[in-house]
Amino acid sequence: MLEFMVWGFWFVFGGYVFWFIFKAGTIQPLGSDELALMWKLHRRESGCGAPIINELLIKNSELVGFKCACGHVFLQRRLITQRIYTCANSLLPKASNTVRLSEVDEQLRDQGLRYSRIKEM
Repeated sequence: MLEFMVWGFWFVFGGYVFWFIFKAGTIQPLGSDELALMWKLHRRESGCGAPIINELLIKNSELVGFKCACGHVFLQRRLITQRIYTCANSLLPKASNTVRLSEVDEQLRDQGLRYSRIKEM
């Protein structure tokens, strides 16, 4: 009986290691250039006719994705085993936890993007 428990433990442990290496992920912050690229790519590939981004998705005072008026939700994700990419042109200030809409709006207008609201995650 103990032998079956040991084999079961190793089977579960192997499954967990496989999941951790190939599936487990976290959310990665987006820069203004990346947001503009993903928005334009979504519109081109899906044929979306929405003129503006419906919502900007923010977590820990960092922009992590957007929600389109057509219902498409984009979240920038990375695997836990990948290196962390630090974007040089982050949209939101790192020093404070509050979102400064004027700074975000100014940088998005420079990219030719408009949004209707911001949603905290």
